[in-house]
Amino acid sequence: MIVPTRARRAVSLAALATLVTALCVTTAVGTAAAGDQTAIVWSEPETVAAEPGETVELEVVLQSGGSHDAGVEAVTLVAQYHPDYLSVVDVERGPWLAGGGSGNDGDGDVRTAETIADENGTAILEQRRDPAAGGVSGVGTVATVTVEVAEDAPAATTDIAFDATDVSLTSEWPTPVVDEPTTIEIDGGGERVAPDEFEHPDPDEFDLEETAEANSTTGDGADDGDENESTGSGPAETTDATESIPGFTIAGTAAVSAVLAVTGAFAARRNRSRR
Repeated sequence: MIVPTRARRAVSLAALATLVTALCVTTAVGTAAAGDQTAIVWSEPETVAAEPGETVELEVVLQSGGSHDAGVEAVTLVAQYHPDYLSVVDVERGPWLAGGGSGNDGDGDVRTAETIADENGTAILEQRRDPAAGGVSGVGTVATVTVEVAEDAPAATTDIAFDATDVSLTSEWPTPVVDEPTTIEIDGGGERVAPDEFEHPDPDEFDLEETAEANSTTGDGADDGDENESTGSGPAETTDATESIPGFTIAGTAAVSAVLAVTGAFAARRNRSRR
């Protein structure tokens, strides 16, 4: 039986995000730290017991408060896994980016593009609001991912991770992402096989296939022949290559490095607890 874990996981991940924010605070007056825009992504259920050949459905949840009146305008969800044990057979967009999360109106349209590169252990779903308006914030479901356990998979414990996910704000400020994967215990569980034991290509190397429609949270589509914009995240463009991003100073960069170390320690502790 699967016990709902959203509340418990949201609390623990929010605590980690608070640490991220604290680490990213700089001493510059009037600037905002990179951690102010920290996004948290996790999948539910937290742990699944599955047999070889079995299919499981994961709900991927995103939480973001935006920053400085700038909400989220685009999400590139990247799922990575070990293809000898798992495969993704379907990825469907959730209602959150269209405004279906807490505190949003739920009346936006979203353009999507995707690819499932199973031999590379990667599935990507790109979503972008059209128009972006002020973006969205809050917490809600961004996607449903259907995963199949390989027919010949041996007993093992492995994860499907979302740490390569990219979240873009309307302000184009960089957004750190903290993730918590779902663990899949195959045939009762066994040797731990981490997703990074497989060499995944850079997500930017994949070509995405656009969908035919932009869908609102009600499921109504709007025909369009325009090409989907890429959701590349990163600093806002500047006319001076030496111009820095507000709040993303050298101290902020060092802090983000510290965040990665903390996140790694968090994941390592979680892995040890399951051995």
